[in-house]
Amino acid sequence: MADTPNSADNSVDERLQRYGRTLDSEREQRIAHGSSAGGALALRRKSYVVAVTALCAAAAIIAGIAFIAIRAENTKPTGPRVRIVTPTTLDVRTCPATIPTRNEDQPLPTTPPHAALICSFVKTNVKSKDLESAPAELGTIQATTLANMIRSMPIGTFPSGCGTPKPDTLIRFSYSNGTIVDALATAVACDPRIIVVNGQPHVASGHLGTYILTVNINSSIGRAQRAPDLSGLTMTQAAKVAKTSGFTVRYLEGVRDDARPAETIILQNPPPGHSGLGKEIEVTIALHKERVCTLHDLAIDFEGGGAGAGNNFGSGIVRNTSATPCEIAGSVVAVGVDAHGKVVTSSVSRELPRPTVLTTRTTPLVNGQAPLGTNVLRITLVAEYRDDPAAANGICEVHLVIPAQIRFTFDVGSFTAPNSPPTEMPDHRAFATCYGTIHQIEAQVE
Repeated sequence: MADTPNSADNSVDERLQRYGRTLDSEREQRIAHGSSAGGALALRRKSYVVAVTALCAAAAIIAGIAFIAIRAENTKPTGPRVRIVTPTTLDVRTCPATIPTRNEDQPLPTTPPHAALICSFVKTNVKSKDLESAPAELGTIQATTLANMIRSMPIGTFPSGCGTPKPDTLIRFSYSNGTIVDALATAVACDPRIIVVNGQPHVASGHLGTYILTVNINSSIGRAQRAPDLSGLTMTQAAKVAKTSGFTVRYLEGVRDDARPAETIILQNPPPGHSGLGKEIEVTIALHKERVCTLHDLAIDFEGGGAGAGNNFGSGIVRNTSATPCEIAGSVVAVGVDAHGKVVTSSVSRELPRPTVLTTRTTPLVNGQAPLGTNVLRITLVAEYRDDPAAANGICEVHLVIPAQIRFTFDVGSFTAPNSPPTEMPDHRAFATCYGTIHQIEAQVE
């Protein structure tokens, strides 16, 4: 019996030794297997690192090419350079407390803006509950038109006497990709109006300058009336909408814009939601490239405009009588002739505004006004008819020349229209001249 425990112990020891050897063998196998698996893993990791490195290098090359392309694009002289900021730093619906004073060296994007905010910082001493300083908010159509006008402005110099005035108007454009662009304008301190971009003054002359000025006035001097949004409407549609708000509509100019339906409104002054200085909304309409007018398309009427301050006025109204719109281009020459066609006055000439698109089947003016929804070309003549330094009484009587007809010559041909019937001075209804001298000619679409 004494040997039995020892035998058992020996058996246990042998089993333990065998188990230990088995564990050692399995551990060695696991170690060996782990070494090969680790080696494979290390190899895979090395391959992954190499692949990632290659991808990063490729990404860096692509990013570098993109940066160079973007940098090159931003350095192209595509238009006025303005301040571009990220959308998280600015509110596109609320004017800032103070006007920004710095513009970044960036071009105004050529893509259409989503909207525009016009903020006035013009100071006024008038205090009334009826006054407002609310911003003007423009939708896509009117914001795009305003941006296109600014982009086309020439770079000029500050008018003499202006010095370097501080901007008083902020025009903030927002784009669908989140970009926000600020343009700074000097509306009150200088004439013509100036939009300063990157320290360079861009001359906002003509209708754009008037728009920048009057938006500030409308912003500072509020009234109960608010202009409706006429974007995208025809003149006839706009007249009906405006009438419900107590306004009338007046054609201001046409701008080439093939992206919008022809003869629809793309800009208005006062802007939507703003008060006007009167009860009139001036509108700009979209014009498309049209065929050139022929001589047979056109008709011309002449009306004397009466006298004022020693001057006498007369207007030739050119209208399109055909069934399709047409464009008249080039220049016009005007001269007075007698009943037999003999020239009796000096001639004057003028380049026509571009584009000058005339609407279809336009009838003659009524009380000096073109029919609603139509475009006509008005050629205005000015003569100093009253004063004659050679006369004893200083009045031009002996040398007064009143042409029987006015001849207008365009690139497509000539028209002769009878002068208005003459009346006694000082209110000549006919177009009258002294010594037959016509001093000035103007041309505009209305």
